[in-house]
Amino acid sequence: MSQKRAFFSKRIPTLTNNNIEEIANGKLSFDKLIRDYIHENLTFRFVETEKDKIAYELENAIKNGTLNAGKPFLDPTLKEIGFQ
Repeated sequence: MSQKRAFFSKRIPTLTNNNIEEIANGKLSFDKLIRDYIHENLTFRFVETEKDKIAYELENAIKNGTLNAGKPFLDPTLKEIGFQ
């Protein structure tokens, strides 16, 4: 599997080789594919807090998996092997 294919597949598992070529040629928007995938396959929630400190503490608890839901599936702060 090429590095490009592995990179895209991690973000959108349903992506085809044809999609990747269309993205590379500017015929298809990667941002639109991501947005559509998120809306169709993922859920998210948000919480308003009165203080930044509380928000950061909550964010860290989520990232560390200390809440009942476990660690998030997507975490942009984690370095992936081969993609830095």
